[in-house]
Amino acid sequence: MEARLAIDDFPIHKSAALAGLGVTMLPTPLCHEELRAGRLVALLSQHLSEAINRWNLPL
Repeated sequence: MEARLAIDDFPIHKSAALAGLGVTMLPTPLCHEELRAGRLVALLSQHLSEAINRWNLPL
């Protein structure tokens, strides 16, 4: 599957997700308020947490 929007700027990723243009990966501090308010939804957070723990990746 090819990306519909290829950008390297987190604020633009966030704006696109808020506009309903698709799924993105954002640092939690950048979207904490939107997650809390329900404007964005965390997907696969359990899987990501497991991967970080498995590989001892620093947060």
